[in-house]
Amino acid sequence: PDDWVKHYFSNPLEETKPSGTGWKYDSIGSHVLGAIVERVTGKRFIDYLREKLFSKIGVSEEAYCLKAPGGHSWMDAGLLCRPTDLLRTIRFLLNGGKWNGEQILNEEYVKAATSKQIDNTLPGAIPCKCQGYGYQIWKGVQDSFYFLGMHTQIALGVPGKDFILIFNGDCFDKYNAQTQTIFDSFFDLI
Repeated sequence: PDDWVKHYFSNPLEETKPSGTGWKYDSIGSHVLGAIVERVTGKRFIDYLREKLFSKIGVSEEAYCLKAPGGHSWMDAGLLCRPTDLLRTIRFLLNGGKWNGEQILNEEYVKAATSKQIDNTLPGAIPCKCQGYGYQIWKGVQDSFYFLGMHTQIALGVPGKDFILIFNGDCFDKYNAQTQTIFDSFFDLI
């Protein structure tokens, strides 16, 4: 469609269910959340993130968002940054929203965001994607949480062990199998 946000709100083919009654990953929902932030703040999403978070935790100036059809920042898969930027973001979350002694994000919110808010077990889904889902954050085994980007981009934190995994790959052809292999190998090692 020419405008993803407009399509999201006007697509008559999508079935809807009452909130909290089921789970299905919805990339475009993440995109719409970014568009809402842009509408409310009057700023590009990346500029808002820089002001509120990124500049405080040292995310590089090279980080940027692609533009999606309709002109909004492409927030379901279009945030491009360095692996060290992902590392800083996961470290920030492992620190409960604190950076260099400053509480930037409410600790209770971070705890809720990285906790299982809804069951995401779906028939045929790979095990690493069936541990629950928080606020735009996947849950993993051993109380881990992670961001899973397009084609096996992974930023994962394990709170109890204070481990971080950053994986910047491109496994499009065998995406699910490769994602599970990466998770299995990492957790076998730690």
